Amino acid sequence: AGYATADGYAKPHPAREALAAMGSASLPYLTRVLARSDSRLERSYAFGYSYLPGWIATRLPMPRWNSTKIRRESALLIQNLSRASPDVVQVVPALTNALGSDDMDLRSLAVLALVSIAHDHHDQTALGAVTRCLGNPDPAISGPAIQCLADGEIAVSNAVPVLRACLTNSSVLVRIHGAFALYRMTGDVDTTVPVLVQALGDTAVMRQMALMRLAKMGSAARSAGLAVCQLTNDPGPFVRQWARVAMQRMGGEVDSAPGSPSAQGDVP
Repeated sequence: AGYATADGYAKPHPAREALAAMGSASLPYLTRVLARSDSRLERSYAFGYSYLPGWIATRLPMPRWNSTKIRRESALLIQNLSRASPDVVQVVPALTNALGSDDMDLRSLAVLALVSIAHDHHDQTALGAVTRCLGNPDPAISGPAIQCLADGEIAVSNAVPVLRACLTNSSVLVRIHGAFALYRMTGDVDTTVPVLVQALGDTAVMRQMALMRLAKMGSAARSAGLAVCQLTNDPGPFVRQWARVAMQRMGGEVDSAPGSPSAQGDVP
C-alpha cells in the first residue's frame, strides 16, 4: 500500500512458511506475539548493543532487537490468513491494540490486516476499528485506511465528513487518497480535482500518485487538463507516462508513448 516500509517481507523464511501452512491453528501464537511489547530496559539494551564493538557484543547476550519485526510479520501473516480463515476475527482486539505501537510499520500493517478482515468477513468490530482509523491524525494509521477506501476494498457509510477533513491533512498522500475516495463516494469534482492538481506540484512520487487517480477519474477530471498536460514533459519518466495516460482518459489528444502504462495495459 506504500505505507509499510520495513525490509524482508518478500524474502522466504522457514518460520513464516510454517506458520502460513498451519492456517488458523497459528492464530493463537500470532495473537500473543502481536500483543507482546518490549520493556524500556529491553529497548535501551537493544539500542546500546548496536553500538558496541564486535569483540564486546559477541560476549553479551543477543538482544531481542528483532521483536518489532516479528510483530510486523505477525500482522502481515494475519492479513494473508484472513482470505482463507474466518477464525481470524478473533485477532481483531490484538490488531486494534497494535495501532498504539510506537513502530510506524506495525501500525500500518495492523490497519491493513483490519481492512482485510472487515472486507473478507464483514466483521463489524473490524469495520468499526477501520472507521476510527480514517480520522486518526497519524498518517501511518489513517493513510492505509483511506487508501483502501479509495481503492474500494471496504465501504464505510459515514466516511464522507472524515474524507472532507482529509483534504486539508498535512500528508500529501492522505490528501490524494482522501480526494479520490471522496470523489468515488460523492462524485464531487469541484472539491476533489483541485486537491489532486495541487499534488501535481509535489515530489515525483506524489505527482505520479495524483496522476494515477486523475487517470481513473477520466473525463470527470477534465478541468485538470492544463496542469496534467504540462507534466507530459516532466523529468521523471513514470510521471510523463502517467500524464499521457491521464490526458487520454480525460479526452485529451496526447498519444500513449511506447512502454507507457496504457500501452502495456497496466491501468485498471
